[in-house]
Amino acid sequence: MKLTFKAHEGLCADAMDIRKAVFVEEQGFDDEFDDIDRRSTHLVAFLGKLAVATCRYFSNLNDQEEHFVGRVAVSKPFRGRGIGILLLAKAERGIIEKGGKRSRLAAQLQARKFYEKHGYYPVGDVFIEAGCPHIWMEKKLV
Repeated sequence: MKLTFKAHEGLCADAMDIRKAVFVEEQGFDDEFDDIDRRSTHLVAFLGKLAVATCRYFSNLNDQEEHFVGRVAVSKPFRGRGIGILLLAKAERGIIEKGGKRSRLAAQLQARKFYEKHGYYPVGDVFIEAGCPHIWMEKKLV
């Protein structure tokens, strides 16, 4: 089955459902949805008609060349198939199309190696967000 992508300006139901399953139900985060959702592009990956992964990206309001990627989530039955990297690459292309030159993200420490394999490098120290260790990472896109 072919993987397709759809971008939405603002939070859509498919992205909300995946994030709720992954971050709230699996990982136990309470404050999953925020005001940034309204100004973000939400990318959803589909296998056929089934939504299987999502992320969001948005510009730094003080530096339009810098964008943030976040809430990268792949539904549990579809992990390990390369969907996450295809989703990330599609988001990076979207950032470039919007004039972005750098991508930053706050990676859960357990996902650090995934992002490093795909060109991101750590900046700064480990910090705790919602009780989970994270690290800022960035990648030059152009």
